[in-house]
Amino acid sequence: MSVMPAVRVYVGNYAFESGIGYTTCHNTRVENPQWDFSNESRLLGIPYHNLEPYTNKAELRFSNYDGLFSRVDFTGERCVILWGLEIGHERYYGKTPPMSVWAQEDTSSEGQLEFLLTTFGIPDALNKDKADGEWSPEDDDTIKDILEKILGCTADCYADCVVYNIEWGNPDLPNSGLDMLIDTIYLGSSFKVKDKETRLSAISRLLGYTYCVMLPSTADPDVNGLDSVHIFNPVISGSTYHAQIALDGHQFYTRSRALSITRPNWIVVKTPDNADESYSGYAKDGATLSKSPQNKEVYTEKIAGVTSDEQCADIAAAILTKIQKSKKGTGFYMPMHCGLEPYDYIRLDDMRDPNMTGLIGNVGVVRRKLSYDKRDNIEYTLSGGFGGWQHPTSLQDILSRLSGYVEPDGEPDVSVAANIQDFSAQAVNIGDGLSHQLCRFTLGTKRKVRVYKAGVCDVDGAEDEDLKVVLYDYTASESLYSTSSSRVAGSPLVSATGLGEHDIGIYINNGTGSAVNCQGFMSIEVANE
Repeated sequence: MSVMPAVRVYVGNYAFESGIGYTTCHNTRVENPQWDFSNESRLLGIPYHNLEPYTNKAELRFSNYDGLFSRVDFTGERCVILWGLEIGHERYYGKTPPMSVWAQEDTSSEGQLEFLLTTFGIPDALNKDKADGEWSPEDDDTIKDILEKILGCTADCYADCVVYNIEWGNPDLPNSGLDMLIDTIYLGSSFKVKDKETRLSAISRLLGYTYCVMLPSTADPDVNGLDSVHIFNPVISGSTYHAQIALDGHQFYTRSRALSITRPNWIVVKTPDNADESYSGYAKDGATLSKSPQNKEVYTEKIAGVTSDEQCADIAAAILTKIQKSKKGTGFYMPMHCGLEPYDYIRLDDMRDPNMTGLIGNVGVVRRKLSYDKRDNIEYTLSGGFGGWQHPTSLQDILSRLSGYVEPDGEPDVSVAANIQDFSAQAVNIGDGLSHQLCRFTLGTKRKVRVYKAGVCDVDGAEDEDLKVVLYDYTASESLYSTSSSRVAGSPLVSATGLGEHDIGIYINNGTGSAVNCQGFMSIEVANE
């Protein structure tokens, strides 16, 4: 029985079928289709259709050989792509979320008439919606309540935006699939939508406190013409998979794997300093800290509405999970898989390498492609990989607020020939085995860093040999300079040259066996070699 690619595309009032032609339709429904069985297929290819947690985009090529569509304006129209297979004489499809046509280009070249459509999805639309002023939720609003207000446009700052319905729960676990945080945690005064902040950014910040994620729904619009988003707690463990990829099953062409440390790797959640009741909890990445203890990076999130240490620990674990799932992991390139989507929990077995069987994780990126060459050879493929869960803006916000992090205007100015700068921390409390970062920067090619003075002690001026201020090369995983003295000076104390494109940081490290209120500083010069 023959198996062939089958793709259907709805754009506005038209439906295009790969290898067949087109017909008219209404709202992604084809009733009594009268296909144009021309000798030339209207759908020439889909160079890319990318589904990622925070963006859905596609480019589609169509034939306009007879000029029929020359006067049709598709911009702003709804577009839905269905990827499938023709088995025997039957076609089977997997539906993807709706998009809108962003741009259209008509071309005439070498006797061929074509038109090209560029589309974007609901996440991209949310990323274009900007808050009109600041907005704060009510103190008794849960994270779920706030999400409903932002997506339902009852939050004043997004009142003029498009309303979206919300489907709650896990598609694999009906009437279930929300975590224990989304409808029980009160953020209080800790959450505020900033002026000009996009809806996507606000949503991703809220979901960052939970295990839940969001995808645009594949459902048709409701009776009011409103689309939906789906918020659920994805499966991230166990032995039941959405898909299993293997050379002796659903095959793949290539496979890659990337490993990296988790950063930050120690998450602390606590109440604000002025809270009536104080609570705190933490979660840590044991794998990173056991292999690379010098790369400890602490991120602290203060939340006004938490009511117990257990809640703090639960939120810390959720934040850490999202950071871990954002790291680039296994990548793959394979024949078309019509049902795979972001957050699916899959297993990949590479029998070519016995050490690469049982690669398990959640999909972050799905990229599909349909193309024909001049000999009508078909490329009908899917590529993707694990990772990419966290919205880039949210992840950068976390990195920028690491304990002790210095904002970009406070980092060493590596563009000048010589520039001595001081970095210090006063009266900071550092737990045992933790670090407080003073600054971090990239040392460019043919640059050098010199230390001129440094010191560290507790707030009473007492020194401890296990309390140190350190200049560290993260790229080479080695200390360039450290001292436990309250003050040392020289000209210079140390000069590290020839590093070139290395990740450099300064931090205070506490190995004393207990928490310490301390202070420390280091003066450095970054200059040309």
